[in-house]
Amino acid sequence: MVRRVRRMSGRFKGKLALAILAVALLSAAFGLVFWIYCRNKKNEEALRSRISELETQLMNGTATTGEIEGVIPERKNWEREIEYSFIDLSSNISDGDYADIRIRYPDGTDYVVVSHKRLTGIDREKGSAVLSVSEEEILLLSSAAHDKKMYVGTDVYTARYTEEPVTEFSVVNYVPSQEIYGQMEGNPNIAERISDTDNFLRSGIENELKEYKDIDRDGESYEGASNYTETISGLPGEYGGSIWD
Repeated sequence: MVRRVRRMSGRFKGKLALAILAVALLSAAFGLVFWIYCRNKKNEEALRSRISELETQLMNGTATTGEIEGVIPERKNWEREIEYSFIDLSSNISDGDYADIRIRYPDGTDYVVVSHKRLTGIDREKGSAVLSVSEEEILLLSSAAHDKKMYVGTDVYTARYTEEPVTEFSVVNYVPSQEIYGQMEGNPNIAERISDTDNFLRSGIENELKEYKDIDRDGESYEGASNYTETISGLPGEYGGSIWD
């Protein structure tokens, strides 16, 4: 009887030791995870503080963009989800489709504003869609929205990719407005800024479009553009007609 009690006591002590060891290991693992979290949080706060400091210095002219690029090499590629309602969604676009966002001016010239974007959260009633866009794409789309309002007969529309995945995307060739160009030049969140050549091309585009310009930008006192004729879509009938509607 005594031996049996001793054996049972020995087994209990062994199990208790294993339980204590397991709790100790779990506690150590939890402590390590918590320490890593605190360290990363501290590093993130320090990085944000340094970024803010450098951006302020850049605005004051006491820092260079190269210094900021060295601190935030990945930041320029971050994308944010934004809902847009000025883009004409063609009837063949469905939620999750990929498309180029293009701009077509009343003189027939046509440019790619942003390339191969996935459209989500499509709301037909509102005429809106959600896009994941970078800092540069945000500014390009902002310029395109301004152009659509400024030049009567301008369309910003979707051109859907018919097959996925694709290995070659359209090349962006849209040149933004002078105001957006100036903002891009001093924006530390953009890795590659447009060139003076692009700025020169924009001047030529605006000169060609001046006869289509809406003086009040609201369509009520539009002067000129007497030779403008609305374009008829070439989309097949099964897609419901014009992408310009």
